[in-house]
Amino acid sequence: MRLSPLRVLSLSSLALVAATASAKEIEVPDDHPTIQLAIDAAGPGDTIEVDGGTYFETVVIPSGKDGLRIEGKGKVILDVHPSQTPAKDAVVVVAHDVTIENLVVRHARGGWDGVRVLGDRLRLEKVVVEDVQDWAVQLLPGAVDLEMKDCRITDARYGVYASSAGKVRIDDCTFQHVEHRTIDVRSSDLRVDDCKFQACEDPIRAVDGPAKITDNEIVGFTGSGIEVATSTAAFVGKNEVRSGAPGSRGIDLSYASGAKVDDNELVDVAGDAILVRGSSAVKVDDNEVVRAGGRGIVLESSSECTVTDNSVKNGVMDGVLLLGAYDCLVADNSIKACLRDGIRFLGGAGNQAIDNQVRKNGGEGLCNTGSGAVWRENSAKGNRIDLANSGSVTVKSNSYKSGGPNVKPQVED
Repeated sequence: MRLSPLRVLSLSSLALVAATASAKEIEVPDDHPTIQLAIDAAGPGDTIEVDGGTYFETVVIPSGKDGLRIEGKGKVILDVHPSQTPAKDAVVVVAHDVTIENLVVRHARGGWDGVRVLGDRLRLEKVVVEDVQDWAVQLLPGAVDLEMKDCRITDARYGVYASSAGKVRIDDCTFQHVEHRTIDVRSSDLRVDDCKFQACEDPIRAVDGPAKITDNEIVGFTGSGIEVATSTAAFVGKNEVRSGAPGSRGIDLSYASGAKVDDNELVDVAGDAILVRGSSAVKVDDNEVVRAGGRGIVLESSSECTVTDNSVKNGVMDGVLLLGAYDCLVADNSIKACLRDGIRFLGGAGNQAIDNQVRKNGGEGLCNTGSGAVWRENSAKGNRIDLANSGSVTVKSNSYKSGGPNVKPQVED
């Protein structure tokens, strides 16, 4: 007998209602002495409530336990201590739609993870993973959709890893002392919002998928504070990136066409503050860069990008550098007290600098070695040389005092 679509939907709805109605609560240790025994006794959709205490065990949530919820009441510690338990992943999730809330996972070691995920749609809330020797949270191939909210990862070799994992949402989480690849998400839809990172390597890395990275605080990092690679239309906005170690970069975009880098604050980054490579139509707008050991904003081998309304100042090497870039616009920026050039077009063609304030830089205010460049309505004053050109440039309605080779000095009120 063939059932109509409406009939199938009705049966599915009834099954869902029945499962919800039959869901039960299991208490640890009142009903079962360990978390794993409670999981073994649970059915789909059940809730396991765990009283405060330390539980020396590892747990597996197998298939067939879909919709299971584990809630800690008080401070619940799942401790995989070497003197108490065999070396295993602390938590393995195979079932789908599992929620784990208010749990501390500690001491996974020997190449084992804190939370290893094979099921879909895992939600972690107020989960702490600490002192682990491999990944704090790892989605294995085939698992999709992860949500982490108000979690903390500290003293881990690696942080969070996912590949081809659908949607990955990390919100209001804290990462401290993660040695490598703090968030490494590939071929997935990544959002990282309102998180804090302290003393981590490569805090946020998104490769090969859409990314929205907003309102994060990154302090004392190594590697790249935020890295987006081979992504389309990524958004990096309202992040604070501070105190990078030697060789670090603030925001690093490569092959990330259509990205927008907006309203970020980058202070004391040891390398380049904002680096865009091999990309087109990227918008770098309204960012503040202070004291970078490298360059402030760099467009390298990129085209049709815009750099507008940014402030770059105080000890940065070059303020804005276009390196082999084409048809890019640099407009309405304030570049002040850089150690070398304010705005430099090195090679490339068709780039424009319009209505920028370029003041008191140690090298040239505006410098061009490319072809077909345009300088218009800029104010360049107090630099070692205000304007310098060894390529081809159209100079119109600028205000400056000292002109280098191939620039006729002009002063306009």
